[in-house]
Amino acid sequence: MKVIFILYLLSMVGIVKAIAQDQEPKKSANDHPLDSVFNSQSKDNGGKEQNTDLDMMFYPGIQSIYIAYPGSLKVSVEGEYVRRPYDQVLYCSKYVPRVGGQIISRINYYYHTKNNRIVSTFQEYYDFVHNKVEAYKDTITLLAIPSSKEPIKWVEHKQGESYSCVAKYIYILNNGMKRKVVKVEKTRNGKKKQVEWEYWMPYFGRILSYVKFGNDKPVVTERIKMPGLGATIKEIPM
Repeated sequence: MKVIFILYLLSMVGIVKAIAQDQEPKKSANDHPLDSVFNSQSKDNGGKEQNTDLDMMFYPGIQSIYIAYPGSLKVSVEGEYVRRPYDQVLYCSKYVPRVGGQIISRINYYYHTKNNRIVSTFQEYYDFVHNKVEAYKDTITLLAIPSSKEPIKWVEHKQGESYSCVAKYIYILNNGMKRKVVKVEKTRNGKKKQVEWEYWMPYFGRILSYVKFGNDKPVVTERIKMPGLGATIKEIPM
């Protein structure tokens, strides 16, 4: 009887293991290494898409490194963004990696959270090349999270210039993956038209920034250094 009972227990253990293996998600050879991260953002218990939290979008890694495209400068420049949430300061530095990481400029944004927005009301600009320091009390929205259906629109002023701004959810195609992101676009009002826009992705933050002057072609200004993210983005219909 003991032998029969032991065999019965062993058979039950085998059945439980088989059920557990069947319930585990099976990975395909075509699965992208970032799929598990992206897919975890979009569903709740009811199967509905959740509104992304600011903490998951606004430089969530505390420190973010970007490849910068400094225009006429013929050197390789990188951008380092360090967020200090405990005193609500964002440090944005540009430096030259090949020259011992020499910092050429830095902006300190002092910010606060208000109505699904990250808003800075005081900024410090450091130009280490020309040894200049300037401070402004502009009200600048660094990031705004819209509702799933309606965009957010506002007007802001930066160093005497007026900008018409909008934040909205869109879909992009990046490195073969379709993803839902927040696009923030700021258009400078006046004779010399300038449009700046950037894409924000949950768990990664700002992944790519562009600028367009007049009728010129858009130019990439910064791109996050992140394995698995492509260098270009294509917007696709919602």
